[in-house]
Amino acid sequence: MNISITRKPAQLYIGQTRTFNHSTNHLIPAFWNEFFQQWEAIEHLLIAPEAPGFHGLGICSPLSGSDDFQYMIAYPLKDNALSVLPAGLEVRLLPEQDYVVIPAPGASENIRKAYTYAFETWLPQQTEWEYDNTKPDFEYYPPEFNDFQEDSIVYVYVPIRKKA
Repeated sequence: MNISITRKPAQLYIGQTRTFNHSTNHLIPAFWNEFFQQWEAIEHLLIAPEAPGFHGLGICSPLSGSDDFQYMIAYPLKDNALSVLPAGLEVRLLPEQDYVVIPAPGASENIRKAYTYAFETWLPQQTEWEYDNTKPDFEYYPPEFNDFQEDSIVYVYVPIRKKA
């Protein structure tokens, strides 16, 4: 497995958020399908799919005191700015942050395997890094993402910080 550590610069994203938990997370693919029904209405606000920097995110933010989490489907805004927010969408700034990046090639269940590896294998072995639970983790969908086909790739980004 080709694990890396990267510092992702701050970026402004636009998208939609819904709340899920471990018993409803199987509904996330349907959420993506609903989101893409409005693609034409927001496409002009985004970095163009053929331009450098285009990607999609599935941002996961735990909710305090429950097993629920917010899941935001998000795309980077071109010029890292927005003048008018379309109805039903929200904007979120992801600050500059260090991440451990774990590839999840192929089928969608490999995303869960990448998270499991991050939290149960990689992080416990670290002497320099620890999980930064103050920041969200996310699935990174690069331009070469191919709808979870065999040649598809997604990356799981888990926020980390230097140990004190």
